[in-house]
Amino acid sequence: MTIWRPDLSNLKGPDYQRLADAIRRDIEAGRLQPGDRLPPQRDLADTLAMTLGTVTRAYQTAAKRGLVAGEVGRGTYVLVPPGAEDGEGVLDLSLNAIPPHAYLSELAARLDPPHGARRTAWLEYPPRGGHDDHREAGAEWIARRSVHVSPSQVVITVGAQHGLLIALSAATSPGDAILVEELTYTGVITAARMLGLKPVPVAIDAQGLRPDSLDSVARTSGACALVIQPSLHNPTGVTMTPGRRREIIHTIHRHGLTVVEDDTYGFLVPDTRPVVADLNVPWIYVTGMSKSLAAGYRTGFLAASPQLVDRAASALWASTLSASPIAVALAVSLIVDGTADRVVEWKRSEARARAAIARELLPQIPQATAVTSPHVWLPLSLPWRASSFATAARERGILLGASETFLAQPGASPRAIRICLMPPRTRERLREALTTLADLASQAPMLEAAI
Repeated sequence: MTIWRPDLSNLKGPDYQRLADAIRRDIEAGRLQPGDRLPPQRDLADTLAMTLGTVTRAYQTAAKRGLVAGEVGRGTYVLVPPGAEDGEGVLDLSLNAIPPHAYLSELAARLDPPHGARRTAWLEYPPRGGHDDHREAGAEWIARRSVHVSPSQVVITVGAQHGLLIALSAATSPGDAILVEELTYTGVITAARMLGLKPVPVAIDAQGLRPDSLDSVARTSGACALVIQPSLHNPTGVTMTPGRRREIIHTIHRHGLTVVEDDTYGFLVPDTRPVVADLNVPWIYVTGMSKSLAAGYRTGFLAASPQLVDRAASALWASTLSASPIAVALAVSLIVDGTADRVVEWKRSEARARAAIARELLPQIPQATAVTSPHVWLPLSLPWRASSFATAARERGILLGASETFLAQPGASPRAIRICLMPPRTRERLREALTTLADLASQAPMLEAAI
């Protein structure tokens, strides 16, 4: 809790108004930072000799202004200041950021490496793959997703995107064809093409990757590796059903495919089980802490079956030598003391609440979208195209990404668009944005925009 006592002497109006104005003033002056928790209402009432009702009303007024938010079990905390989302006043829903809004102050306060005899070692080159204690923490973190490996099977990367690049380098050779979902994470496509690989699309549906398509494409393409995101697929938000998962595993085994699994969003669906946990073929599992904790930590964990660990470590060494031991130590300390688990639990709850708002306001969202998905794949009615819808949204102050970037192979633009739900600092701000998008989707586009 922040030790904060406002100065009300130069403020005018009723006491609740003066207190709400003091909150705004101290946020603007930097005396209150995003994530700081305000004193409990009863304590502040006693300190200022006000009634509890007056302080409660002041906090409610500050919340309506978008300055603070209240959460059961965490009290009232300061939000990112209004207008801080984009320098041009545009709300960016194109980037799948999942900020730890309620934990910003606590995480910022931890940006000091833990004390201990090993601190000097963090100023030197680490062993290939990372320090042993960091790999142990990575194995512990991955085990939360039912992927149980020894620390020697873990490689520390500079975030999950770097992990995907390392995984593709270890599992393939230049010129190889690789199987990917027909709509897939943009970073997979970019990394594949940078490595001289040829992405081959496999059809997906409301249950995830289609086994019949995987069987057919695996036979005809000559590809020996498959990249999948079965938990909270990006961009569709679909999580593979248990029955579909069994079929996909059977097909993988039949063709002897090497599997790279991107489990970046798996922490939001803790009851799911990664595909690699039940494979008898070579595999690589990639996750990171940018989504589950905070983007600035840039720490990822790659786990691999024994036959691929050395290749992954060599690819890491060739690309960047190592992740920064200092940054990794900061992230690992939060795993060890349980802070990371608390942040993840809050994000699950927040993602569920925001996804519910999206379903309420955008009923056309497919039912297959997971209830904790941080993004939704919104189908568009004719004559809307994704590009014209994004342009119209931008004119209304909302930035959406280009749907074409998710295509495994260039082709017709999908008549749908991804909307990221987590960047707005409050649920109320998200509701405003989604209401605008819902109104827009219900209208016919201007003729020149639709053509």
